[in-house]
Amino acid sequence: MNTKTFLILLLLLTSTACAKDKGLPTPTLAYEGSLMPVTQAADLLQALADSPNRQGERPQTTRPIPHQQLNQIAPVPLQQELKANINNLPGVALRITGSSLTGSEGWFLDASAAKTGGPTAFNVALEFGHSHTPTEGSTHMFLLPAYAQIVLDKSWGELHANTDQIAGTNSRYIMVYGPRDSRELSVVWLAIQASYAFATGQIE
Repeated sequence: MNTKTFLILLLLLTSTACAKDKGLPTPTLAYEGSLMPVTQAADLLQALADSPNRQGERPQTTRPIPHQQLNQIAPVPLQQELKANINNLPGVALRITGSSLTGSEGWFLDASAAKTGGPTAFNVALEFGHSHTPTEGSTHMFLLPAYAQIVLDKSWGELHANTDQIAGTNSRYIMVYGPRDSRELSVVWLAIQASYAFATGQIE
């Protein structure tokens, strides 16, 4: 290794260490996948209401913390397709998050797109939800109560045990189970769009 190469590697290592020390955002994660239709914010409540019930028994989960899905795991290609669509939402970047188990990926909203005031729509650093590791495939997100209730009633998810402490009044923090097939993927995508619309102030 020549001196020039050594200095470049040293600079890169130093820059990475400084970023971690200063708590700077981790690099944005990228995924490839087919982009799904985007539903208008005003139509999301009815679209969720019109969605089918989730078939079969609910998956097993651990409670209260960590809140994980233990079986009926979503196929990894569907997880990646979902992340590609989340990453394509305006103002959103996927990054490793510290608000969940190691390897979870947060959905971070740019401050210019985020709503201000009102019910809680974010965890830390404008994170409005996150995807769990590929071995699990579920998600956590903030939803307005009316939207969350549909997800719960149709067996697409469950409340986080600490939703009152995390979300406060007029907001819900819920787990949405990982999609097992393309039909389920479209329903989970509706829930995520509702969380995004809540975070951006398009619905209230």
